[in-house]
Formats: sequence, C-alpha cells, structure tokens
Amino acid sequence: MKSNFSNSKKELSQQNFSEETKNSDYYLQFIDSKMLNSFTPEQLETVRHLINLIIFRSSPKIVDLRFTVDLIFIRYFFVFLVGKDRRNQKRNYIPDPVSRWGNLITVVFIIISFNLLISSSILLGAYLVKSLIGINLFPKHFHQTVQEFILNGKK
Repeated sequence: MKSNFSNSKKELSQQNFSEETKNSDYYLQFIDSKMLNSFTPEQLETVRHLINLIIFRSSPKIVDLRFTVDLIFIRYFFVFLVGKDRRNQKRNYIPDPVSRWGNLITVVFIIISFNLLISSSILLGAYLVKSLIGINLFPKHFHQTVQEFILNGKK
C-alpha cells in the first residue's frame, strides 16, 4: 500500500502544471511525503475532492473587454466583463449610501455615453450611405435652404 502512495508522489512531482491546469495533484505535491504516505486511499481521495471543490475556476465570459489608457504620468486599466455569476458566497461588503449613489450615477453616465456613441455612429453611417447613393433631401445645400426660409419668413 505505501509503495502505491510513494509512486503517486513521484508521479506528482514529474507532472508539469500550468496556471490553467492546476488541480488537486498540484497542491498535494507540497504535502510532506511522510504525511502523504500515511493517508489511506479514502483519505487521499477525500482530500483531492475537497481541494478540487475550493479551486477557483473562472466561467466563460460573454463580453471580456480589457484595455489600458496611458496618460503622461499614470496608466489606467479598464476591465469590463459580462458573464454568469458562479460565486457561491454572498459579499459581506455593504457600500455606504454615497458610494451607491456614485455607482448609480457612473452606471447611468456610461449607459448614456454608449447610447450616444452608438446612435451617432448609426446616424453618421446612414448619412454616408445616403450621400453615396446620391439622395438629396433638399434641392440646394442645407444652409442655403435655411437662409431662404429665414429671409422668406421675414417678408
């Protein structure tokens, strides 16, 4: 029985682990060999199961937008992630009312900014397509039409 555990210990030390593939075997290699050899197969399997339960595994993200903004003296990084929340525990952090209002204002500002950006892009694209096709909404240039309207309106 003990030779089986010592063989598994040798196998553990010979495996190459990357950050993405760290599993219970990776963490078991840090246990003292005497202690590891003293585990029964049931105990070893239970320890492996518990380690696998607590290892953080990220969920796939629908949106994963990461970018940095370099200013003269400082660099800011922005991360925007959208995905399913797979955390088991609730947060103990309760923001104060000022932080909640600040977060709400920031979210509203970001939503309005994205809305304006998308709307203006659509309008600009539609205008460029209209110009390429050759459709003129006014017989003359727009500013000439406005000037004629103002002059005719005064008479």
